[in-house]
Amino acid sequence: MNLRPRAVNFDDVWSKLKETAEAIISLKPIERLTWDHNFSDIYFVCVSVPETQSRQLYAAVRDCLEIHTKELRRSLEDQTGDNLLSAYNREWSKYKQGAGYLHNLYCYLNKQLAKEKMDAESQHTFIADDSEGPFPHLGVGDLAFAIWKRELIIPLASKLVKHIIGLIQQIRKLEGTYSAINLADIRGAILSFVEVNELFLNESFLGQQKSPFTLAGGNSVTEFYEEMFEKHFLEATENFYKSLTSEAFVCLDCCPYMEAVIKTLDEERILAQRFLHHSTLPKIENLCYEVLVNEQLEKISLMCKDVVQGELLKDLKNMYILFKPLNNALPILLKEFENYIKKLGMEFNVSPTVDPAQFVGNITDLHTKFTQMVIEIFSGDGEFTISLDRAIQSIVNYREDPKQPPKISEKLNRYIDILMKTRKGRTEAEIEAQLSKSILIFRYIDDKDLFQKYYSKMLCTRLIASLSFSMDLEESMINKMKDACGYEFTSKLSRMFTDVNVSQGLTKRFLEEMVKNNKKLEVSISVMVLQAGAWPLTAPQNASEPSSSQNQSEQNGDYAPPIILQKSLRLFEEFYGTSHSGRKLTWLYANSTADVQMNYLDRKYQATMSVHQLSILLQYSNQDVFQLGNFVPLTALSLPTIIRAAKALVETGFLISNEKDLTELSVLTLNTSFYSKRINVKVALPQSSKPQEKEAEATCNTLMQDRKYYMECTIVRIMKARKVMKHNLLVEEVLKQTQSRFFPDVQFIKKNIEALIDKLYIQRTDQNDEYEYIS
Repeated sequence: MNLRPRAVNFDDVWSKLKETAEAIISLKPIERLTWDHNFSDIYFVCVSVPETQSRQLYAAVRDCLEIHTKELRRSLEDQTGDNLLSAYNREWSKYKQGAGYLHNLYCYLNKQLAKEKMDAESQHTFIADDSEGPFPHLGVGDLAFAIWKRELIIPLASKLVKHIIGLIQQIRKLEGTYSAINLADIRGAILSFVEVNELFLNESFLGQQKSPFTLAGGNSVTEFYEEMFEKHFLEATENFYKSLTSEAFVCLDCCPYMEAVIKTLDEERILAQRFLHHSTLPKIENLCYEVLVNEQLEKISLMCKDVVQGELLKDLKNMYILFKPLNNALPILLKEFENYIKKLGMEFNVSPTVDPAQFVGNITDLHTKFTQMVIEIFSGDGEFTISLDRAIQSIVNYREDPKQPPKISEKLNRYIDILMKTRKGRTEAEIEAQLSKSILIFRYIDDKDLFQKYYSKMLCTRLIASLSFSMDLEESMINKMKDACGYEFTSKLSRMFTDVNVSQGLTKRFLEEMVKNNKKLEVSISVMVLQAGAWPLTAPQNASEPSSSQNQSEQNGDYAPPIILQKSLRLFEEFYGTSHSGRKLTWLYANSTADVQMNYLDRKYQATMSVHQLSILLQYSNQDVFQLGNFVPLTALSLPTIIRAAKALVETGFLISNEKDLTELSVLTLNTSFYSKRINVKVALPQSSKPQEKEAEATCNTLMQDRKYYMECTIVRIMKARKVMKHNLLVEEVLKQTQSRFFPDVQFIKKNIEALIDKLYIQRTDQNDEYEYIS
């Protein structure tokens, strides 16, 4: 075919094209040859000489479509109700499909129109609607939709929309019966309000992609739909549910009301998905929540406390579903949920009969129970997880005395201490699970430095006395704490383990060295060399330094171990000095134990006791009876220490006392007829004379001093890095860096800032509330 432009008689060509256009828009069949000829005719009209006739062709197509739609409107105006709806949807379905075919047939004209529009825009000139009639810049398919909107939807909208809304209201009330055709007609008619704005995205736009939700002018595709149908539908829906609330739901109690509302919401979602455009669904949901829930919130909220505390799970889930979308409703449920957990937890705190193991078990069970509730009832909602955390944190950090720290650090450590010392028929996996629960509680503790202080003391006792039945569990627990708080928090605890392992190798090398040098030890010893900064132990005072109390006299230089041990200890000091120059060993006799064989009895019992107890027992090598006060000059131990050590020997049966309560005048006799079913006998180690309460008080006092040092170091470290800082920024940074160990109050921070100013680490600047680091 010759495609060169030529002169065209427009009237002759249009007579053929008009017949085809009328057939296509009515979905009447046409022959393939006719389609091809019309396609060529359109091309030659658009490129005709001496001038193109594309605008004339465009106007003719527009007039043809307007005549067709006006005829359709006249045929529909006389119809009402279901007949109107069915006829409208039938004609729209044909017209929509025909417009697509027509758009494809006139694709060359569409390209030319789009090019003209782009050229005009590039030259900042625009085609006015009244210059070439309405819609001068639209492609043929889009032109057909625009004409349908103007000629049919707008004139018929009031009757059509009113009838559609009425049908949907009847469906809500389950009145009448509807065939599949009726339901399809409702959806088809509603979606036509959107579809008339959906542009044909093809080559007529020269490859420019358009968003399916916006028009060329930036308007929303659904703007016409919202104006003509959606706003009327939402208004009718609001009136319907207000009427339903005041008539049908008014007699329902809270829980049945919530069930009825949820059922209604589900039905409304199904209805919206079935008939309406998807953009309407969230608006319908918001409207229903506002009318059915928010306006009835006071009534529902009155039952919130009873539902939560009664643990009515079904009603609780319903309440969550209804409250979740409302910003002002969900906090009510969150508050009651948190308060209920606190109430249950506080019962554990105030109960005087709850031991540490039971307390930890109660807290972990409470956490597990409500964590499961958050997952199952509240769909894992993060806000409920936060409320649960706040409640557990409040329970864990409860203070019996506002001036004293919480008891949780002490209780939890005593529980862990029991787990580490005794198996009681449990496997390591079971104990590991219990330790994991302990870490769960540990994460909620505010004063983690207090927990660390208790833990280091109890770990020290277990390691020195070899009371832990599994070192793997001990290391596992420290690793769990490291994961929770970082390396710095557990660095001293890790060094304690390192010391134990190093000491084993050190003792082995010492014994090998003695054999190598032919030095015979009177008593074989196993030594633990501990770093002074890592272990919570007090080094003995020098003899020249006065002791603060008589109870500490055994800790000073006056006490000497039994003579039988002194040679072995001296040889170890010499060995250690040759391999570790510059280090000084200080013996901690109060923490040392001895394995003693009882040769004076018929059976050779093996007894484990403290060195202090050994000092007392060795005095019986020459005589069988002593007055307790005589041991003071013989052993250089204080009287209270001797009483505690002797009491354990009496309770074990190695000594016999003439009095139940030991005093300085008590007479202790060696029991030469001692008998035990076990060959290995363990004598209880002397316990501190301080009651548990005073020991806890002493721990808290040292804790405050440690916090003071830690706070000062933190402030200096921050100021050294920043050089100059405002007061509020410094306080914020200090809080941020210390909260992993404890939560200081602002007054405590201010007090330490003032102390550092006095010590000339920092100084105030000329600016208000500003500090400067002094280098």
